[in-house]
Amino acid sequence: MRKYILLLISLTISLCSMAQNDIRADYEAYKQQRAQEYRDFREKINADFAEYLKQRWDDCNTNVAVPAPIPDVSPKPEVAQESTSKTPHSLPEPENTVKVVKDIVTQTTPTTPTSSAKTLAVDFFGDALNVPCNKDALPMIGILNESNYASAWSTYGNATQSAVKYIEQYVTAHHINGWGCYQLVKRISEQAYGNNYSNERIALQAYLLSQLKYRAQVAICCNDLVLLLPFKETIYEVSYITLDSQKYYIYGYNYDKSVGLRTYAKNVEYAENILSVAMDGTMKIGQSKPMEFERLGAMLGQRLEAPMYMGNIALLYSYPILDNIVYYKQGLNAEFATAILAPLREKIRGKSETEAVGYLLNFVQNGFGYVDDMVVFGHQKQLFIEESFFYGQNNCKDRVGVFSWLVKELVGLDVIALRYEGNSASKGIGHITCAIAFRGDIAGDACTYQNRRYVICDPTYINAGIGQSMPCYKGSKPTILPLR
Repeated sequence: MRKYILLLISLTISLCSMAQNDIRADYEAYKQQRAQEYRDFREKINADFAEYLKQRWDDCNTNVAVPAPIPDVSPKPEVAQESTSKTPHSLPEPENTVKVVKDIVTQTTPTTPTSSAKTLAVDFFGDALNVPCNKDALPMIGILNESNYASAWSTYGNATQSAVKYIEQYVTAHHINGWGCYQLVKRISEQAYGNNYSNERIALQAYLLSQLKYRAQVAICCNDLVLLLPFKETIYEVSYITLDSQKYYIYGYNYDKSVGLRTYAKNVEYAENILSVAMDGTMKIGQSKPMEFERLGAMLGQRLEAPMYMGNIALLYSYPILDNIVYYKQGLNAEFATAILAPLREKIRGKSETEAVGYLLNFVQNGFGYVDDMVVFGHQKQLFIEESFFYGQNNCKDRVGVFSWLVKELVGLDVIALRYEGNSASKGIGHITCAIAFRGDIAGDACTYQNRRYVICDPTYINAGIGQSMPCYKGSKPTILPLR
């Protein structure tokens, strides 16, 4: 009897296993069928879109680039005449920032990936990528007109299908944001086509971005193609056109701003997403390396270092000019944040609210060198918090980001930014500083926001204490930037 029971159990298990295998096989077949249906759906949309592109494109009005909102800052920081802050007598000077900027690309260059007939070797800020792409199958546009561009669009599918999947996987795995995605596609197109094929580069960029479901269009500018990209955030110092109430910023290799553009009215159907330049702190490009911050360590009286992704820093160097608030509301890499915050938390442990803020204020005032953007970068550039630590030098708009982050994380107080326009007393030079909503009644210069009193704490007014604002801005009414 026992033998029959065991046989019955064995048969039952076998039948269940067979049934599970059948279910799994049916499910895999269903998945493959649905995937093929989706590919067919996409191919039809792309084919229909190619037909749409053949019609005559419309002339469009170009809007002049919006000037950067970041005011000019002084080439030298102002120093408070009287101060109770204690600063180390000898602080190491930060590295030569100009040299550091020039060395970024060198630091992030990996061993060159191996190319083949079916792959593109791409260095993406330190990550060596082999992007599957049949380079020989990529089209040439030839004489630039609507019909030839449409023909190129209809040809890209077979050559880039694997490349799109590869990009999707890389972007997801490394948490690449919208600006990084654009830069990646740009590098792939530049590797696919030589320097003399700028129109083909632009065409491939638009195609790949649209296949990644981002809105991206092109426009004809005389004999050149330009890329039209919308972003969720405002981009400054870049010309744009307006389509369906959305700003599309103009990027190109040979863009002549004196020549009119013509383009089409709609994106490919499934490209519904809009690129974003926001940083949530999860992006990981290139290698993570421990960086020592000698000057800040001298302020702490101990060694200070934190891991940083070198590829992230290189990508941020390419960033456009944005609103200040984008930088102040960024997320930070968790390992970097922990390494910076932990020793500072110990330094302010047991201190009162004002003592803790005073310590952090002096730490930022004296822990970074002061630089002029134009001298270092040749243009206005605001730094994300990691960049301030990486370069070891910054100015007022950057210190607001560092100081407000430290205060919110370590003391838990609400911080706002105050942006001053230049005046006669400041010789036309603008300024950005911080103000804090203390829990207690604190004396000093202050302003009111949403019925709360915020006391000025200026991380660029060297050795100034809580409640001390730069004399040249006293009496001036600032623009308030909430940092929540």
